[in-house]
Amino acid sequence: MDLRLELWGRLKTMGTPVSDEQLIAEARAGDRAAYDALARRHFQRVHALLFRLVGNHEDAEDLTQECFVKAHRSLGWYRSECSFATWLYRIAVHLSRDHYRKRSRRGKVASLSELQEAQNGPPSPRCGPRELAVQHEFEGILRDALDTLPHRLRAALVLRTLEGLEYDEIAEVLGIQPGTARVHVMKARRQLARLLSSWTDGGAS
Repeated sequence: MDLRLELWGRLKTMGTPVSDEQLIAEARAGDRAAYDALARRHFQRVHALLFRLVGNHEDAEDLTQECFVKAHRSLGWYRSECSFATWLYRIAVHLSRDHYRKRSRRGKVASLSELQEAQNGPPSPRCGPRELAVQHEFEGILRDALDTLPHRLRAALVLRTLEGLEYDEIAEVLGIQPGTARVHVMKARRQLARLLSSWTDGGAS
């Protein structure tokens, strides 16, 4: 298996990247190294998505591992109608939904800036003390507002706003129609705007 991974690495260096389809075929044939290569390729994006959905790194790490274990066990059911990444996203969203339902006490849910930071890295410190205090106050309010969103709305909003998926891709991940995906995103934005209206209309002045 190590020799096969070394060969794949050489092929990439030579400008012949191994496709997901090739790795999937090898993994289905019982080659664990092929699946390990798939997991490494998609791990960061799946982890980032789950962090944005569940709001803390510990749960996101556990669910990411569970996602790839479940995907490996279900690999025989994968069909190429959607991309492998979309299929992984679908599993990840289902796991986050089950996690959301099961937890009896909600932990800290990531604020929008934390979600962006997970994608883009920490912002440069340009704000003064007063601006930072106002920002932290707003993020606390925003965190509470995000925590009130039903999982289906939060998932649609994250997939659209932070993952940049089109509505037909969101529909594939969530198992809904593209029009419904659009409605979910609109409802999530309206609900957030309503919950934040008192603050944005002058609460911070």
